Amino acid sequence: MPAEVVRPREWERHAIQQRLRELLASRGSNARKGGDYYIDESDVGTYEQKVLMFHDRVLNKQTIKAVSKMLEDYSMDWSVQFLKANKDGTEVTPEAGVEVCSHNLVMDIHPFCTPEELVEYETAQHLYDELVPFFAARGTDNALGGGDYWLWDDKWVPLAHRIHINNIEFLTPTLIDKIQQILKRYPNYVLWMQIDAKAPGVDVPCEGIRVFADHIEEDWNRNALREIFKDRFKF
Repeated sequence: MPAEVVRPREWERHAIQQRLRELLASRGSNARKGGDYYIDESDVGTYEQKVLMFHDRVLNKQTIKAVSKMLEDYSMDWSVQFLKANKDGTEVTPEAGVEVCSHNLVMDIHPFCTPEELVEYETAQHLYDELVPFFAARGTDNALGGGDYWLWDDKWVPLAHRIHINNIEFLTPTLIDKIQQILKRYPNYVLWMQIDAKAPGVDVPCEGIRVFADHIEEDWNRNALREIFKDRFKF
């Protein structure tokens, strides 16, 4: 049996986007403003390709089947998310639509939300919208580990956001203090900070800390991190 051909994720992303343009050409125009749908070309470092839909006529059973069949030509990690969108080009809140994977695997993205859950969802989004520019002003976001940190863009668990620290020097007591100032406006929320920094020839413990508005809960081993990173570890 021949070995599976492994191709770069970025190459497959571009190829999938081109195939989607061909498959969806008969379903209307591809444009974020004034179109019938929009094939999102941004790269967030994952195996998910988004297509924003501005009306339900974009998607039918034949299109779903064709997209699923197309995905069989690429890594099995890939999926295409067809998401309902507003006329201004933004996704509806909360997310709603269909996620298509290879081999006819299709999942609905249509969570039922109570009024309380919707408030929580919107509050989590507001906090995320504050955290994005806060961290961007201080370092580089990279989901593949090449920057200072990676701030997750999904909701993960209720009342929480999560960030991976790739550069140990990025994490300082001053940074924690400023995060807590933000969290004072969101007293029910916590920011999970996981250590993903690397050190040559050493297995770095991946535990981190949980930052609340009024306190910090530590899961890491300070002594172990000091031994590994020396004065680069600021705690």
